[in-house]
Amino acid sequence: MRKEILFIIENLRGGGAEKVLLDLLRRFDYTHYHVSLLVAYPEGVYKNDIPKEVELIFLYKKNHTFCRKAFRYYKRYGGFSYMLRYQLQKRIKNSYDVIVSFLEGRALLLHSLIRDKGGMNITWVHSDLSTYHWTMAAFPSLSAEKKCYATMDKIVFVSHQAMNSFSNMFALSVPATCIYNIIDTKHIQALAAKEEISYPCFTVTTMGTLNRVKAFEKLVYVAKRFSDAGYSIHFQIIGEGDKEEQLKKLCHDLKVQAQVHFLGFMNNPYPYLKSSDMYVSTSLSEGFSLVIGEAMGLGVPVAATRTAGATELLDEGRCGVLTEHDEEDIYKGIKMLVDDERLRSEYAEKALRRSEIFAVDKIMQQIYGLFN
Repeated sequence: MRKEILFIIENLRGGGAEKVLLDLLRRFDYTHYHVSLLVAYPEGVYKNDIPKEVELIFLYKKNHTFCRKAFRYYKRYGGFSYMLRYQLQKRIKNSYDVIVSFLEGRALLLHSLIRDKGGMNITWVHSDLSTYHWTMAAFPSLSAEKKCYATMDKIVFVSHQAMNSFSNMFALSVPATCIYNIIDTKHIQALAAKEEISYPCFTVTTMGTLNRVKAFEKLVYVAKRFSDAGYSIHFQIIGEGDKEEQLKKLCHDLKVQAQVHFLGFMNNPYPYLKSSDMYVSTSLSEGFSLVIGEAMGLGVPVAATRTAGATELLDEGRCGVLTEHDEEDIYKGIKMLVDDERLRSEYAEKALRRSEIFAVDKIMQQIYGLFN
């Protein structure tokens, strides 16, 4: 008899955790597991990528006023959860062998309200909450968030550093483990080979949602410094988000529109990433950093600000350049690779070897092991 598994995530927009969940579901063993996916509302670029074997359940048909009000009332009125509980009772009729909230924040909140429906309750933490506690937007207080985590049977972290930071913040006795995100290097390499991209000059790529935590404005200032120093470098940003117009205005103000290009969201960004001379991350906080792992799997040298994810993936700087978060140090780190082709080749080779830690079969076995 197949085990019943329920995954929970808020939506299917183009974030890293959502992409990882879809990659996981594509590789699930549906001969042994029947999988359902609960979302608050079925919106996002990954909606059509859900495997046909997965049963989709949604609380609301879209992110309309009632949906937003339900979450807002929970936070504003100290944990008032009647509206959310009412929708959950309508939608969740069955019990499950395992319930998994695959992201912190609202996914964890929804999970805590139906934990009695799960024989085992597991939650995933994708962020380093000590440096970017974005989930406080979902809860009325830190103690309310801690209470939700305390009701879980297991907590899974995507890096050891994120796990250690969480332990220092919450000091819970819930069993914890670290499982890296799935990065199918062979699949990414095949996608990268679908199109040949050529650039007229040295090209630096960055990728992600254009929001505050990615701190792409730092890369724009760095582009200005390289331009003033006489370098011919093409900086490209792949992704979309609410900071896009602000970043474009900054490029205009600094007169680097010819050096910095915005490519928008791409279903297959890998040909552009593969053909780059290097990848840069300027993030303020990363629990894992999916794109750094993908760049490593494509043999692209990486320079990244020190975050939990970047530090662990780049093996404390042995497999790429780690910088501090200020503009000066980011500039120096990128310049180190720009000026030294031999160093770029060395880090590219080391990154490719390091990417073996993302072996799909090994990670899937770790995930199945959680359910037993």
